[in-house]
Amino acid sequence: MGEHPRGFERNKVIHNPWHYVPILKRKPGAPRNGAPFRDWALPKAPRRVRARLARHEDGGRQVVKILAAALEDPRLRMEPVADCARHERLMETHRGAA
Repeated sequence: MGEHPRGFERNKVIHNPWHYVPILKRKPGAPRNGAPFRDWALPKAPRRVRARLARHEDGGRQVVKILAAALEDPRLRMEPVADCARHERLMETHRGAA
């Protein structure tokens, strides 16, 4: 069962844009015009990709494909955090095996 934020103020609607991503396959223009997508605060990297693809004729459809992929693999919803210490540990393990 999913969790949804509740709003108790009058005339206020809370949308979860991720719920609408499957519909975007049929209506790729919805992110420009749809209420659930107006104030969607995507992470920095997907915002940049969306801005670049907006210049292309089929950019909207490409963005929809990326968002649909993010539903299948939730790791795509957030930017990875660089972990230099992990890299160093891996390098030490590799050097020790040689």
